[in-house]
Amino acid sequence: MTVAAARHRDAFAAVPGIAALAPESPLIAWLGGEGSVPGELRVIAGNLRGGKVATWLKTLLADSFYMSENDLVVRTASMYGGAQRSGGGLYLLDAGPDASHFNYFANPTTASAAVRALLEEAPSEFRPIGPLANSGQSSDGSR
Repeated sequence: MTVAAARHRDAFAAVPGIAALAPESPLIAWLGGEGSVPGELRVIAGNLRGGKVATWLKTLLADSFYMSENDLVVRTASMYGGAQRSGGGLYLLDAGPDASHFNYFANPTTASAAVRALLEEAPSEFRPIGPLANSGQSSDGSR
């Protein structure tokens, strides 16, 4: 790949990793905090809670560790952020005993939502991401 990049240094867009470093790339715009990047954002957020005793204990331990709502791996409040998208952002928040980072593709609610997010322009169960959620200040995506 290095040789190909050297041979075609004038056509860097053909090499995705190098194209991402171009001054006009969406990545550089995002890192620089400039406006928005092209595209749309669809978030499937999770908050593990309730359920059987084992799930309750996992929730208690994870909430104690993160000191906030989470899906055992990621803080729920941080799931809505990232670069602003010119096409806007929509989210679906799944809260309950199956809302684990390890279950998103096995959980019927989140798995079917992921498919609809890819196939539909505005899936009916998704809501606009609010400014407090986008800045990581709220676990409730609508604020």
